Parts: sequence; structure tokens; C-alpha cells
Amino acid sequence: MASPSDTKDAITHVEQAPQPTTVNTTTIPHNVDTAAKFLASAHVQDASFTYSEERSVLRRIDARVLPLLLGAYFFQQLDKSSLSYVSIFGLQKDAHLVGRQYSWLGSILYLAQLVMQPLAAFILVKLPTGKVIATAILLWGATLAVMASCRGPMKAKYLTEREKVIAVERLRANQMGIQSGHWRWDQVWETFLDFKTWCWFVAIVAISIASGGISTFGNLIIKDFGYTNFQSILFNIPFGFIQIVAILGSSLFATRFKRKGLTIALVAILPILGTILMLTVPRNSHNKGVLLFGYYLVSCLAAITPIIYAWHVQNTAGDTKKKCTSAMVFIGMCTGNVIGPLLYSLDDAPLYRPGLISNLVMFVLVALVALAIPVYLKVLNGRHERRREELGKSRVRVDESMLKKGEIGVAKEVEMEGGGGGGGGEQRAVLDNGFADLTDIQNEDFIYVY
Repeated sequence: MASPSDTKDAITHVEQAPQPTTVNTTTIPHNVDTAAKFLASAHVQDASFTYSEERSVLRRIDARVLPLLLGAYFFQQLDKSSLSYVSIFGLQKDAHLVGRQYSWLGSILYLAQLVMQPLAAFILVKLPTGKVIATAILLWGATLAVMASCRGPMKAKYLTEREKVIAVERLRANQMGIQSGHWRWDQVWETFLDFKTWCWFVAIVAISIASGGISTFGNLIIKDFGYTNFQSILFNIPFGFIQIVAILGSSLFATRFKRKGLTIALVAILPILGTILMLTVPRNSHNKGVLLFGYYLVSCLAAITPIIYAWHVQNTAGDTKKKCTSAMVFIGMCTGNVIGPLLYSLDDAPLYRPGLISNLVMFVLVALVALAIPVYLKVLNGRHERRREELGKSRVRVDESMLKKGEIGVAKEVEMEGGGGGGGGEQRAVLDNGFADLTDIQNEDFIYVY
């Protein structure tokens, strides 16, 4: 039997979502999100659901998706790090690499990704995301082809029909949609004209420049602190452990306080301090530990990239715009990783001052951009509030997809206190834009997160 709180949550979801069994599929525009079409044809008598049911479905999806994502990123990072490990065992001498020739080995991979990214964005809109990912990974390594199950809750065979409806309905609150399958040029142009797209582009370029240089020259930097080849590899083990702690810790902080921009700025302080140590502490046998500590502080940079990826996704809507924005961010990542290793040179050993100074500038730039983005997002939220008021909706709207169970009831009270032309649950069901394939700027119900 459902508890009172579960019943309240169920009522909340009913107010927000139109009953899928009452929708005539012939009246649905062809260019709406596929989620709307799925809900219209779903054979579920009661579309309402409790918070407990929602969490249960979410756990089932996470249990399937997260291990696959973890495995894919593990092998990707292992592949990416191999160049740095072999560099301290004479690769440069054996291959007769001089100057920035070794640097280009760390950059060339991302040039290929950079060239293919526009085509990839188009393909991800037109074709099923899961199959595209599976094909790409199959070409990279057949053992990871199971990634096909990572996307598409409407086609997940491990979910019942009702669980699929819950999985789709819980995404309505964030007003982002799922996938329309239609390429829209108006959303392409909006992507390029959207100021925040370029903010995330600059941020990801900056952090990738630093990451690309450190990942390629990291073992060489440690070796030049005065350690042997095998000691350099050994002392890189804590580097990875610190990255795990930094990623988990920053993610928990950002989730707890709902401030991703502030989280990025705070995390950036650590690699800033670490880089300053490596630039200022004299290189001698007495300071090896201090220099290594500075290097470990720099490893915290790994926590910034995942937050940027999550942040831009949460603040972008419209199927084509989401794919184009992700493509822009990915292009920025590739660009940064191409530039990063080239700022280092074997000729700069053992201090590598040009590379480290450029990293320091990039860390500061990331922090400044991360603090500026929330200011712009607040301006956009203000515009949407005024637009909702003009349309007779409640001026105050809370993104319930970002709330915990105990916060949902409070959020509903805040929205009701916000008033707005008789706009109750019935009005929201009629005017809901969650699956209309509108961009975040077009949809006045979209809430930007800081």
C-alpha cells in the first residue's frame, strides 16, 4: 500500500503529465519528440506513478547503463594514457623523435575526431543513438559493442511497458525531450548564436589544453623531478586515485549544493596551486616530494571536464540543438587536446616552463568562465519568468527533475504561491512543452541550472 507521501508524488506527476491513453496519435505533429509519440501509443491504463516506482525504474536503468559507461571510459582512458607510459622507456630515441614530433603523437588522434564531429552530430540526430554508439565502439573494440543498450528507455527490453512510461514521464519535468529524429536548421543556427554555447566551448578548450599536455608529458615531468623510469610509473598510481576522489567529491558537492559553476571554480584552485609549485620550487633532490605533491594537485583537473559535460547537457533542449551543442563541446575537447601537447616540447626538459605556464593560464580561465556562466543563466531564467507571466502561467516554476523526494512537496507549494492566471495542473498538461522539441530558449518552461 502506498504511503501518503507516495500518493502525493503520484498526484504531482498526474498534474504534470497528460494521460497517454487518451491521445490520438494521428494528431501528433511529425516533428515532435519521439517520447510524445511513445506515450500516445503506450498501452498503460494509469499513467500516474509514485516516487518509489520512479526510483525503482531509475535504479534498473542505472544498473544497466552505468557499468557499460564505466567500462567504455576505462578502456578509453587506458588507451589514451599508454603513450605517456611508453615515453619514459625510450620511445623518443627509438623512433628518432625530436622537438615537437612526440607532441604530435598526443595531438594527432584528436585531429581525426575533430574532422568527424560535424558528421557525427548529424548522424546522432537521424539514427538511433544506441546503434550509433555501438557501431563506433565496435570499430574501436568489439568487446564494448554492448553499449547499444546505453540509450533509449522507450526500447529497453529489460523494462516493462509501464516502466518505460515511467522512465519517459520522469524526463518530462526537465523540459529537454529525448529525441525527435528530425534535423532542424533553426536549432543549428541558435546553437551558434547562443552565448552559453561559446562559454562551454571556451571552458572545455581551456581544460583540455591543460589535460592534453599533462596526459602526454606527465611521466616525463615526474622523471625529471629526479625519479627513475619505474618510480615514475609507480608515482603515477596515486595520480589516478586522486582523480577518482576529485571526480566523486566534486560531483557530490555540485549535486548537494546545485552549483556547478562554483564547484568548477573551487576545483580549479587545486591545479592552479599545483602548477605554481612546479614552476617555482627548485628542482633538486630535497624538493622531489614537494614537486610531486604539486603534480598530484594538478591531477584534480580531471574533475572539471565531467561537470562541464553534465552542465551543458542540463541547460540545452531541442534534439538538434542538443546534438550540435554536444558536438561543439566535443570539438572544443579535441581542439584543446590537439593544442595541449604542442605547448610542451622535449627541448624544454626538464622544467617544461612554457607548457606549465600555459596550463596555469588555462586553469585561471576555466575558473573565470565557470563563475560567469551562472550569471548569464540567471538572466535567461529571468526572461523565462517574465514570458510565463505574459502567457498567464505561474511565474515561478521549479525543475522537479533536480529534486529529491522530500523537496517535491515544497516545490509545488512554491509554484502555487507564484500564482499565474489560474494555471493549475490542468493548464500545465495542456500547455506542456516537455516533448515539443523546443529549444531551451524557445521553451518558456525551461529552467536553467547553475
